[in-house]
Amino acid sequence: MKRFTKKLLVYITLLIIILIAGILFIGWHSNEKVLKEKWTPWDYDLNGDGTISINEMIRAKNQYVLGEISREQVVEVIKIYFETAPVVGKV
Repeated sequence: MKRFTKKLLVYITLLIIILIAGILFIGWHSNEKVLKEKWTPWDYDLNGDGTISINEMIRAKNQYVLGEISREQVVEVIKIYFETAPVVGKV
């Protein structure tokens, strides 16, 4: 019985190590895929109207706070927001 318990403990330990390694590899691999994808600030123009609205800009800011995009990327979105935002009184 003691021998069976030791073997079971070894197998469970190996299984846990393999699971952790798999999770780490999947996380690393998915980050690599995201980095290879072409990013553009116009990805935030969800309604396709050619402008970045306040809601779309806030979405980019929230993704920056969560660490999903870099500071440079959120700055690009904010620049486009100010370039394309409607001006009061402008027709």
